[in-house]
Amino acid sequence: MSDANLGTQWAHVRATRYSKTPPPEDWPSGVMPISLEGLSLLGLDPKTNRLYWDGKELQIKRRLDWPERILAAIVALSGLTLAVIEIGRVAKWWT
Repeated sequence: MSDANLGTQWAHVRATRYSKTPPPEDWPSGVMPISLEGLSLLGLDPKTNRLYWDGKELQIKRRLDWPERILAAIVALSGLTLAVIEIGRVAKWWT
């Protein structure tokens, strides 16, 4: 396939990247479903495993939200408390 045909093919994929099916009503405003041809615009860098859309890196949120933070703090404090109890038991700080 020539470079001109490849350019035309990618132009077609970009032009038809969204599905003609309307999005569900509970989706945020402006979010459109991807067409099968539009999936060709997703890419993955095998060295870094980073995800790209039409050559632009997608930003992935990697932090915990407040409920997960509270749960993580409770688990950490529980583990620390159990460790102190067991150390005290071994050291015979209490009977």
